Amino acid sequence: MNDATKRKEREMVQKEIDKLRGSIQTLTRSANPLGESVCLMSIIYHVGNYCRVLLMIISVHLSVTDLVTV
Repeated sequence: MNDATKRKEREMVQKEIDKLRGSIQTLTRSANPLGESVCLMSIIYHVGNYCRVLLMIISVHLSVTDLVTV
């Protein structure tokens, strides 16, 4: 292969790499909000669990308090 052919092939490969890089960046930008939403849903789920546990503790405490004062 001569230098002109090699240079042309390198340019074509570089164009393909640039297109691929652009596609990956677009995909990453699109996926980022989805990842944040999943993280937020996880936080909401865990907060809900903590609230249920707290309500159970309060309920048990109030039941015990009622028994002790009676």
